[in-house]
Amino acid sequence: MRLHPLLILATFIASFVQLHTADAQCECGYQDELGRIWQEALVLSSFANYTFNSTSDLRITENQLPNDSGINGVAAPYQIQNTKDNVMIQGRDLAIRVQSAVQKPYILGGEVTTMRNDILYGSFRSTLKTTSVLGTCAGFFHYGNRTNEVDIEILSVQAADRKVNFVQHEMILLPDNTPSPLSIQTPDVGVNPSADYNEYRFDWTPTSSDFFVNGNYILSLTANEPSKEGIVIWNHWSKGLQGWDQGPPLNDSYLLVRSFKLFFNTSDATGFNRRCNAARNSTNTTATARSVCSVAGITGDITSANSASGVENKKAQQNASDNSK
Repeated sequence: MRLHPLLILATFIASFVQLHTADAQCECGYQDELGRIWQEALVLSSFANYTFNSTSDLRITENQLPNDSGINGVAAPYQIQNTKDNVMIQGRDLAIRVQSAVQKPYILGGEVTTMRNDILYGSFRSTLKTTSVLGTCAGFFHYGNRTNEVDIEILSVQAADRKVNFVQHEMILLPDNTPSPLSIQTPDVGVNPSADYNEYRFDWTPTSSDFFVNGNYILSLTANEPSKEGIVIWNHWSKGLQGWDQGPPLNDSYLLVRSFKLFFNTSDATGFNRRCNAARNSTNTTATARSVCSVAGITGDITSANSASGVENKKAQQNASDNSK
């Protein structure tokens, strides 16, 4: 896993990398375990008090997805419909349901995405527990468009075999129209995804997508590396593909999302460069020392409201308001 020069945004003295605390704004980004520095972060340790609204970092998707060619060119018997009724808070978890009751031609599921749609490369981690009810697919992935995706897809029919699908689009197909192992691999990850909560992670860079489970490196995909900014998605669905999800499920089933940590760059680094330069040029030694935060040392949630970019945006809004008086 070689570091790409585009990811090295700045070089810092190791002692400058600090734990994230309540007063640290991390103006110069977040340093991960491999020494890479990411511009932005969104971190949530529990959904217990989470509210979806116009200012939250996540939104619930409501849509109907058209059918596609399916596996080996065979169309799926059902289509996906995502509804807000299938997204709910259960204790500390975000629960995303797939309903067993079919409303032809749709199987009803759910989807949640980031509000930000400018995410371009990063290290994305989420703690999940999937369903043991056969017939669904749980997804955690970055989506730019149909030919720019980095996916972790967990099929409930494969859970007992401890298998997880790591996928990259644009999909490369073999002569028999099946997906190439250059685009999808389904290894034994050593845990049953439906038995307990596990952290799933993908590190997406310009040269590879590297996949981890519970901090353990699993594999990398490097063919047709995605390069388009987009959103991060959690979803749970079924459309009856016999070579894939094998739904619909016989009972209502739930994907449980316990937490997430998203560290990423964006398609426009102007704001990041401005605030990082200001922090590095500050005469306040405390502000300079806190400007890069260690991913491993983050102890609290990071939202758009309390992150460095969020504080910058609030200051800009306040200045605009002051200037209008």
